Amino acid sequence: MLRRRDCLLVRFFQFLLLIIFIPLPPLFAQGQRQGSNPATQQNNRQASGRAGFAMPALLRMVQDRPPASILALDGEGRLEPLVAGLLQQDPLIALNLNLIGLNVYSGAGLELIQREGWTAGAPRWCLMAPDGTVLFSSGSPPTPSMIMDAFRSAGLHSRQDILRRFLANHPGHAEAKLALLGELRAVAETKTRVMLGLLGRQSGSQAGGLGSQAIGAGASASPPLIQLLDSAVDGEIWGEYARESDGAFQAGIWKEDTDQLWGRGSARMTNAGPFGGLFRGGGTSMVSNLGQHSPTMKRLYNRWLPDIEYALLRRPTSYQLWDFWLVVQRVAGGRDLGEIIANIVPGPDDRNRDIPPSAIRRDWIRDCINRHDWRMAEDVARVAWEHLLVAAADSANRSVQAIPMTGGRARGGYMTPLNSSAWTSILEPYLEVLLRQQKTSIADAVVQHWFNSDGWLDAAQRARNLANRMGFPELGNRWGSYAPARR
Repeated sequence: MLRRRDCLLVRFFQFLLLIIFIPLPPLFAQGQRQGSNPATQQNNRQASGRAGFAMPALLRMVQDRPPASILALDGEGRLEPLVAGLLQQDPLIALNLNLIGLNVYSGAGLELIQREGWTAGAPRWCLMAPDGTVLFSSGSPPTPSMIMDAFRSAGLHSRQDILRRFLANHPGHAEAKLALLGELRAVAETKTRVMLGLLGRQSGSQAGGLGSQAIGAGASASPPLIQLLDSAVDGEIWGEYARESDGAFQAGIWKEDTDQLWGRGSARMTNAGPFGGLFRGGGTSMVSNLGQHSPTMKRLYNRWLPDIEYALLRRPTSYQLWDFWLVVQRVAGGRDLGEIIANIVPGPDDRNRDIPPSAIRRDWIRDCINRHDWRMAEDVARVAWEHLLVAAADSANRSVQAIPMTGGRARGGYMTPLNSSAWTSILEPYLEVLLRQQKTSIADAVVQHWFNSDGWLDAAQRARNLANRMGFPELGNRWGSYAPARR
């Protein structure tokens, strides 16, 4: 009798022989239309229930994106960018299809290939319905006409068309209006990126993070120019979205239901009738950062600003309103943040709350940095830093009372507001603004104060890196030495 080890070796060599004599498949196979076969759909649904751990995650991704998602399965990472480029061409832009890239050798990609019986390791793209049914698949390189034909042959309609028909019967449905705005905005933004060559990079104040250039250009550098669309092209790209968003604004959706609708549509409407997650998105569908490239949107947002700022005076702690105002102000070029804050009177229950919220201050500071408005950035960042110090002092006092013998010291910043989040959102932008203006002595005093107040110790390396990027290596070496001295 063969021992267990010998049996395993025999099976291994049998497997090798099987692989050697199986003919290799062609790289691309013909397209397969699968959505029209009820038996296939039923088999797919049964197979999805038996799928491994990765398949449920994929199904969750597609279930909230009707009418279909397009999947790009590849082992070399070439197919997904190819499909992404095609989706940015007419007439596919209007479909606003959800694109998901999968690896053919692992995860949901491998499980899907096994479920559908496709050739292992071969690149393939397919259309998948929200319930996980594969409506069409092909191993041939896709073209815009192939994708559009597959979409139409599956009997699908764009989300725009579905929403418009729904609104014809339910004209007062706020979530459906916002969902339609989300679709129109996505199309307008894609066309703007294509027209202005913004693909593959962020534009204007959308660029996140801190600057990486040395101080040579410094505060004297000219602010970046915002490319504007030609008037005729602008009307074609942004006209419909502007009309629909203005109608929603005039109807008061942004003001009356902001907190309820802001980014929560999909959570409430995922299983609402045959439309599934039709109303994903929220209040931010009404505004677009890329509107800064559109003369039409600039004029529209300028008209909106007084109403939004009046609403902020009445609801100064609403993050959603502040976020709404920030985008509109960014595009329209309205009043500065300091002017708005100066006119706000906090309510009796709001005196210890951040007005505006800290995240809004952070985004405002970064907007100012991107616009090279150093004075305004410094003013706002300094106020945020001063508020943080007050909060840290209050926290230290509470620590003394709650934890005797500690002297209020919170090592590592885990018991103080001077933590890693505060460094990233408040102090690091403040230091950049100071260094941009070559105010090194003030910046050094701020960093020393941070560590003397038992701030997050690992910030020393971050401070060193920032100073080096900004062209101050000696200052960076000094900042890097502060944390070891406090340990």
